[in-house]
Amino acid sequence: FTHKEWPFLEQVFWALGNFREKFKEKYLIGVHWGCYKEGIESKYQDFNLISKGMATFKSDNNNIIELSSKNFLPKEIKKTNISKQWDIINISRPKKFKKLIEFLDCIRLLYDRKKFVKVLLICGTTKEFGTNKTFDNDIYDRYLNMFSYEEREHFTFLFLRSEGHPKNIPSSTIAHFLNSSKIFTIFSHMEGPNKSIHEALLCGLPVVLNEKYGKYLTYLNS
Repeated sequence: FTHKEWPFLEQVFWALGNFREKFKEKYLIGVHWGCYKEGIESKYQDFNLISKGMATFKSDNNNIIELSSKNFLPKEIKKTNISKQWDIINISRPKKFKKLIEFLDCIRLLYDRKKFVKVLLICGTTKEFGTNKTFDNDIYDRYLNMFSYEEREHFTFLFLRSEGHPKNIPSSTIAHFLNSSKIFTIFSHMEGPNKSIHEALLCGLPVVLNEKYGKYLTYLNS
């Protein structure tokens, strides 16, 4: 189960003890934790899939398997020798913790100094966008207000509709955008098992991160 499904299912297993025992006669129960989480209880899970350093547990016996979604990337994500179209690429949802407003501010500072780097921001939305306060609901309006028509010749903002969530763009297209860029950046201070960092590295891009992110970097080697 995913971490989003688990709170509901945990209540079901707690309330229906007989069902839980019958269920566990045939199945092992595992939870994939795709977010940072503190104080996880491991009452009914047989195992927990989670990246190192991404969680704390209330007890010691948690059967942790230190793997998550970022350890399993599509074969299309690889380096190719195509020409570079953008200097900087950022692939982020418009959630507040992604710090996209800070990203826009930084690009604004560069343009104010007449450093017109080519930027690609790919931003996929979900159905909660526009109504949920955890999103930067005005992010596209900010982009339009912060950058002139002429400046937007340098700054491409692909703002994707929510209907395609969670896979608005095929992996092969993501690989194409990454390989067409020089530097990948993400402004979050913390993340779950962020696959985009690993995707960028596999496509040969250096990655620029907030210094607070360092302790969440795992499974990286040459």
